Amino acid sequence: MTTDQLKDLFEELREEAVPTIRPPGPAAARRTVRRRRTTTAVLSAAASVLVIAGGVAVLHRQPDPPPVISASPPPASAPVATGPEGLAKIAQGKLTGENPAVDVALPVQAGYREEHGNFLGDLTLQAACAGPGRFELTVDGQTTRATEWRLVRKMWVTCSADPIPVSTTFAMTAPYAYYRFRLANVATNAVDNAKSGFAYRITSNTGVPIRGDLTYLEIFNADRRLVISGRDVKSASTQRVRRSKPQFNMSPRMATGQYSLVARCAGTGTALFVVRQAGKIVKNVEVPCAWPGGTQMETPLGLLDRTATIAIGYESSTPADALVAWALVKDG
Repeated sequence: MTTDQLKDLFEELREEAVPTIRPPGPAAARRTVRRRRTTTAVLSAAASVLVIAGGVAVLHRQPDPPPVISASPPPASAPVATGPEGLAKIAQGKLTGENPAVDVALPVQAGYREEHGNFLGDLTLQAACAGPGRFELTVDGQTTRATEWRLVRKMWVTCSADPIPVSTTFAMTAPYAYYRFRLANVATNAVDNAKSGFAYRITSNTGVPIRGDLTYLEIFNADRRLVISGRDVKSASTQRVRRSKPQFNMSPRMATGQYSLVARCAGTGTALFVVRQAGKIVKNVEVPCAWPGGTQMETPLGLLDRTATIAIGYESSTPADALVAWALVKDG
């Protein structure tokens, strides 16, 4: 088709279309503007919803679990002592010495007093207290149950978080047969709400505790018992002897004959025997002592009769009593 033909066709179409075209007026323009604003608002709202939804999704997202690390459990911590009983155990742990004759751990309490029996040897008394306050630990002696208690030894014990033991030495010796331990001058803050615990311990140079009560004097173990089985024993005794020269002449009233003295001593010094006949010294005998029991010794005495007497003494560098077992045996 030629250019002229196209031009003629275009003109024909224009003439047909122009009468049907209406130019846009003000109303049409307003509709167009509202349509565009509505579209923009919808798009903005949709975008906001997407942003909020995305934020919610982020807030509620579960975090990834932490990596599992294999490790050994932490060591168990040492138990912390609480209460007066626990404090008493702390105080007791500060004391030293093996084979104690007495070993006590209790809450501090005013009016405490206790008897533990009678023990031989040179005794060491230790005490300690955990918590607040202070008190006096006293040792009292009593000759008989009908007599008053008398002070034998005392020492101040100061309580603290880290107890420091205090100690003293003494001996349970004549004239006292009974001993008690007592708390005196207890500071008020040591007993309020049972805040403190104390402990005391007694050890002896005997190595193992040896009871010295009057009711125990005849009960000896193999270390102190005389070996006289099958012998002709005319007189025998076991005695607790204090430091002194030989005294208290005993009269066995034996039949006339040849006799020997068999003796053994538990202690730290020397047991002394003086044998007399008709008032005259026949023999002086020394028997070395040792704990828990010395060596048995046998000494010939010669001819004795009913007038013979025997006296016993004890020499030692320490105040503790000795236990002496002896026997007069007839020879032949």
